[in-house]
Amino acid sequence: MTQQNKNRDLALEIYRSIDAQDFERVEALVSPRLQSNMGGKQLDFGSWKAMGRMFMTAFPDGHHVFDLTEAAGDYVLSHGHFTGTHTAEFQGIPATGKTIKISLTMIDKLIDGKLVEHYGDFDSGGLMQQLMQSGAA
Repeated sequence: MTQQNKNRDLALEIYRSIDAQDFERVEALVSPRLQSNMGGKQLDFGSWKAMGRMFMTAFPDGHHVFDLTEAAGDYVLSHGHFTGTHTAEFQGIPATGKTIKISLTMIDKLIDGKLVEHYGDFDSGGLMQQLMQSGAA
């Protein structure tokens, strides 16, 4: 197996572990010196981890589905969507029971079996619009 394939598989394992809320496994796969950029915000390891926990608390059945995952050198590009049911407070919005689906693109840099850089872009506007829409969930 090539290093690129190993990196791709490792990136996907990180997202599967997040979806399973196995944060102990996530911590084992991520460098404590992780540098992350999510939606234009610079996050260190602790802030990145807190954001992931916040999402998975609000959307406990949430999961990532990737339509495209490509590896090149130390980088893995993943594009797809995140879906989940809003069952707990999220950024001041009480649980709505609505199922959301947002598009996302992730670029991850993996070195020596650890995630060291993460760039994430997701449809935060679409997420808020889905949560704020009136009508049936």
